[in-house]
Amino acid sequence: MIEELIKKWSNPGYTTANEHRLILNLIDKLKTSYPIVEIGTWEGRTTAMMAEFCSLKSLENKIIGIDTFQVFDYYGEIKLAPDKTITEKNILPFSNVSLIEGFSNDEKVIKQIDKVSLLFIDGNHSYSAVQSDITNWFPKVQEYCLFHDYNLPDISAAIRKSGLKIDKIIDTIAVIKKDENINNNPNKEKK
Repeated sequence: MIEELIKKWSNPGYTTANEHRLILNLIDKLKTSYPIVEIGTWEGRTTAMMAEFCSLKSLENKIIGIDTFQVFDYYGEIKLAPDKTITEKNILPFSNVSLIEGFSNDEKVIKQIDKVSLLFIDGNHSYSAVQSDITNWFPKVQEYCLFHDYNLPDISAAIRKSGLKIDKIIDTIAVIKKDENINNNPNKEKK
């Protein structure tokens, strides 16, 4: 089933087959039924893949995608806007998925979700945005936190500065296990 979903939802140049395999295998291991949250959905292909997998496995986890549907450069200017209708078309067949349009650091967005089984961070890749996602979202994580594009300097620096312990890296995804970071306070800056 996993290989069929990877083939169906692959998005070359964005998320690799190994990364999709990792995500689905971790979802399959979840012990909690809190939502699976994806910060940064782009066209919703990974979102839809996770939703379809949860449906096929009869998992109770809901999938929540958070996105502004705008991409900003380092100066705060919109440089590209993904088409929200593509995301909506991809997730339409699945009743276990919803979208929140907004910034992941917006208090109105943050307050909508209390606990998260798995968090997949692939939104704004700037150091300050990743640090903000760690501060605002990691305390809600119950099992796994995944950082896509870990190979980018700002993302790896934000994780290092937070003191979170990386369990493993698959292609460009860094996996953080909550139980290995249970005493870690990402709100306390590390030197």
